[in-house]
Amino acid sequence: MLLHDFRRETRVEESRDVVTLEQQNGTRWIKNTIIEDTTLLPAALKQGRTGHYQIQAAISGVNAHSAD
Repeated sequence: MLLHDFRRETRVEESRDVVTLEQQNGTRWIKNTIIEDTTLLPAALKQGRTGHYQIQAAISGVNAHSAD
């Protein structure tokens, strides 16, 4: 679930208010986590046993590249 973790630092403001994906500062995302999981995900999907974790990771992967 690395791709859920990459935005950890930007999800909540100091005031504890939730920050939407569109409002998050993508430059603060944990890039090495994105790189690591985007290499692991294709290997997991090739196993042919796609479950809810792989689907969640794929969706998060799309979000990870929205800062590009």
